[in-house]
Amino acid sequence: CQVSSRPDYPKYGAVGITVCDRWNEFATFLEDMGERPDGTTIDRIDNSLGYFPENCRWATQREQTRNSSTAKLDIAAVRAIRAASAAGEKGAVLADRFGVTTATISHVVLRKTWTDVE
Repeated sequence: CQVSSRPDYPKYGAVGITVCDRWNEFATFLEDMGERPDGTTIDRIDNSLGYFPENCRWATQREQTRNSSTAKLDIAAVRAIRAASAAGEKGAVLADRFGVTTATISHVVLRKTWTDVE
């Protein structure tokens, strides 16, 4: 978030994602978040906001994928997208309806994401 030479800086610091000053010290980060549970990494609950205690949690990769800014879908939406696609509805129309990209629609339809939802 703070180092402009880092490859991911355009997706974080450049768009205003910050880390709270309190977390500049690892001890206070640990106090706020606790030890990292196995199989998790830090996740922002609202991806438009920065890293601070009220907006962060420990999450599995599946939880993070489902919370990504490119895939704000729930199980009902995934099922609806797959049904509509099977009925011939075009990806661009579905993308507009569900507020995601056509790539996200494609990934849902082709089961590249949400693989556990029938």
